Amino acid sequence: MFLLFPYTCLFTFFLFLSTVMIISSPNWLMAWLSMELNLLSFIPMMMSSKSLRELESTTKYFFAQSLGSILILLSAFSAFPGASNLTLLGLLLKLGLAPLHFWFPATMTGISWEMCMLISTWQKFPILALLSLLSPSHQTLFLITSGLSVMVAGIMGLNQTQLRTLLAYSSIAHTGWVMALMSLSSSASWIYFCIYVMITLSTMMFLKESNALFFWSTNHAPFLLLLLFLSLSGLPPFSGFAIKLGAISLLSTISIPFTILMILGSLLSLYFYLSLSFNFLFRSFYPLMKTLNTTFAPSLLISLSLFSFLLTSNLFLFY
Repeated sequence: MFLLFPYTCLFTFFLFLSTVMIISSPNWLMAWLSMELNLLSFIPMMMSSKSLRELESTTKYFFAQSLGSILILLSAFSAFPGASNLTLLGLLLKLGLAPLHFWFPATMTGISWEMCMLISTWQKFPILALLSLLSPSHQTLFLITSGLSVMVAGIMGLNQTQLRTLLAYSSIAHTGWVMALMSLSSSASWIYFCIYVMITLSTMMFLKESNALFFWSTNHAPFLLLLLFLSLSGLPPFSGFAIKLGAISLLSTISIPFTILMILGSLLSLYFYLSLSFNFLFRSFYPLMKTLNTTFAPSLLISLSLFSFLLTSNLFLFY
């Protein structure tokens, strides 16, 4: 729907421009200005259909991002030694990680699939780039936040049937893994993030085509959707398992108890994905209405996201 909005090209350009500006910012004040441009570009795109549900989600997103920007701006003008903690807090709020995650599932629930794709992938990229600058001096806080995010997402994802909410908690969990890896190896964290983006985009593109609201209400190629969810959950032999296996091997070098905590959080996520998958397979399906028409690009993306196990695991051997 947002593609029909008259000013989409203009806002998309400024969204791309602001992302580049954030990554290349020489100081935190410039980064703050770039993030404000990013926010002003993204808000109109979220409200493309002008529905009440989108308006509510957009308002929640705006308040969360604005509060994060205020914290970053305060830290930029503060002279006390702990000012960087305010910056970290603001970035974590913008990213939607626990315990500052409550706005993220609420926002995802009311927006279109196109906006879900952007908010789960593209909008995380510049914030993670800024967080990578803070990782050397805040390793302990990074690990605490990542462990909390993975556990909270696993617990809150239980008994969820609304697809957007489920994918929101999945995004929080995967971003927690990225944060944990970032405290050890920036290269490994970006490998994980790229594979996560590939799997998430494949899943959301598929759900957009099937126009599904609940997990059991999609009627288009259900087995392929099931494989995508299993890859997202980290079940072998899919690429979602490969990136977590590489992450576990790295995290085990610093703390075995922390690694076990991360594994337990992932098992919770795997549990609710498998529960939904079994319900999906054994319940009575709705009659098929039409066959899903897939283009070459989505099909290629889905194939790569499902079966890039060997490539991903080999990449992690270098870090």
